[in-house]
This record gives sequence, C-alpha cells and structure tokens, in this order.
Amino acid sequence: MCGGIAASLGQSTTLSKIITYQLGRICTYSLLGLIVGLLGEFTLSAYSEALLLLKLLAGFLVILMGLYIARWSFLLTKFEALFVPIWRVIQPQAARSLSLNSYYHRFIAGCLWGWLPCGLVYSTLAWSATFTDSQLSPLLMLFFGLGTLPSMLLTSIFSQQILGYLKNNNVKRVSGSLLIMYGSYTIYIALLQL
Repeated sequence: MCGGIAASLGQSTTLSKIITYQLGRICTYSLLGLIVGLLGEFTLSAYSEALLLLKLLAGFLVILMGLYIARWSFLLTKFEALFVPIWRVIQPQAARSLSLNSYYHRFIAGCLWGWLPCGLVYSTLAWSATFTDSQLSPLLMLFFGLGTLPSMLLTSIFSQQILGYLKNNNVKRVSGSLLIMYGSYTIYIALLQL
C-alpha cells in the first residue's frame, strides 16, 4: 500500500516535497517508538515473560510479512485490519493534506500517513518495545524509517519502472523468504531465553 502512495507522490510533486513527506512519515515512526519505549520502560521492564512474548510477536509478524510479500499467505491483512478503525479517522485528513502542495502540508501528510496500517511497522514496533527504553525504541524506529527511505524515494521517482520490478513474482518470493528467515531467527533467539 505504501508503495502505491509513494508512486502517486512522484507523479504529482517535486523531489524536495517528496522528501518532506517522507520525513513526516519517519517522524511518526519515531513518535510511535517513543510511545512503545515509554510503555515498555514503565510497565514491561519488570515482566520478562511479557518481553519474551513481544519478541515472539515481532518474529511472528515478520514471518507473516514475508508470507504476504511472497504471496503465500495473506494472514497479515487480518492483523492489519485490527488497526483500520484508527486509520479511518486519520485518512481523510491525510488525504486532504496530501492534496495541498505546500511543504508544511506535505510534512503533515507524511506524519499522518505514518499511521497507515502496516505489518512491517507493527513488527518493528513490537521489537522496539522489547528494548523497554524511551531512548532506544524511538531510535530504532527512526533508523527503520531511514532504512525505508531509499526504496520509498526510488519508488516515488521511478514509479512505473520500480513498481514493475516489485511486481515480479521471483523478487516477491526472494524478499518474502528473507523476511521469513529473519522472523524465524528472531523467534529462535527469543526461545533461547526460556
């Protein structure tokens, strides 16, 4: 879904406004990291079982993301659907901000679109919550956002060429398999702590 948004951005605005939008999205990810970091710091840090469950959840969500990207299972959409009611409240304002062309509105649009239901964001948030640290968790989400920046910028700039490449079934299968392996490794590491 975010690939489609990034592609439509590239067709309607300048590179500097695309970057402004993306910075807004990354700010939202960092804010979400701060929220889960604070929650973890003040509630979860004393409960090692809860932290273990969060690590298992993060690994499980990464596996679901891999299965989704490879087009082997769409179970992840069921999890994302839990957050759709929140998105329905935010989406009209996000769309309105995106339709306005100032830097301010592009930044606000990015901040709002950062709330778009996304299994990859949720898995990274679950992982960042396991740090139970109000400094490390937002930092992890900041770097997660920065890590997505090249692909989002390239998708915006070269939308037709990139989207065609990303629709290739072999690319989907390889990408999905890599995510499944990483999610399995995350679960394995968490289970070693039992």
